[in-house]
Amino acid sequence: MEALRHKELRRTILLAVSREMATKEDLDKLGREIKAYIDARIGDVNARIEDLNTGINGRINDLNPRIEDLNRRISDLQTRINDLQTTLNSRIDDVNKRVGDLYGVVKASLVAVVVTLASTILVPLILKIFF
Repeated sequence: MEALRHKELRRTILLAVSREMATKEDLDKLGREIKAYIDARIGDVNARIEDLNTGINGRINDLNPRIEDLNRRISDLQTRINDLQTTLNSRIDDVNKRVGDLYGVVKASLVAVVVTLASTILVPLILKIFF
């Protein structure tokens, strides 16, 4: 408070404070400079985004024919797999039929062997018993 009573000291303090204080014009100028800087940066970012977007779209357009080719190849492979599966199923069915036929032949042969053995062994026994 003592400092405020001396006129020269007050004047020196006011001058020091006024040098440190910004005027409304200074603030407006600073605001315009900040806005211009932000607008320039936004423009730079938008241009960079556009460049990236163009590059990405170009790469996508380059990949689309490759993707279509891969899809066509996948479809061809799926068709071949289905054909092979059909062929294998047909051959498996043929093998199963032949196994069934062989089972019938083996069963009939086994019956014939048993009948032959029975007749070979039983006929002499029956003949000995009755004659």
